[in-house]
Amino acid sequence: LLFQMPSPVSPPCALFCQEDSYGCHLEVNPRVDSTVYVCGCGGSRYLDNAQIAELPPDEVAPNPERVKTALAALRSKTSVTGDIEPQASACIRPCPPDATPMIGKVSDNAIIACGHNCWGILWGPLTGQIVAELVTGAAPPVPVDAFAPQRFLERRSKRGRQMQGQSVGEQW
Repeated sequence: LLFQMPSPVSPPCALFCQEDSYGCHLEVNPRVDSTVYVCGCGGSRYLDNAQIAELPPDEVAPNPERVKTALAALRSKTSVTGDIEPQASACIRPCPPDATPMIGKVSDNAIIACGHNCWGILWGPLTGQIVAELVTGAAPPVPVDAFAPQRFLERRSKRGRQMQGQSVGEQW
């Protein structure tokens, strides 16, 4: 949802909510261009890669019922948008299958940071710090193993002959 306000929200603020009784988990981000961006309307449908590839772009549209519900949820929490009606839009959010971002090295000279779902704005500062530390070789401020992009690589079982726990002969 995007609200065009008459002037920027002052003082600057943001609102991040846990899932509520409306089935929303709103993230409210006032911007300096006098807009207020709201996401986390809930009711999202998970699509696998094949479904995404087959989805016609014109079918990516807001659900009017979720827009109405999210507006009620927002107005139950804050009056920052007043009676202004939002512009509604929809998108396909980047979300890995385990709903955990991918942050880490993918080669000696490439690092990725993606898949934050609708929480990219909230995760942005910490993700930037993690990437900066990975680039410079410093220790990240938090453990990053859970975010390793390699967690989605297929694990190959090593097969072959063994003798007393030692690989012998051809291994495949």
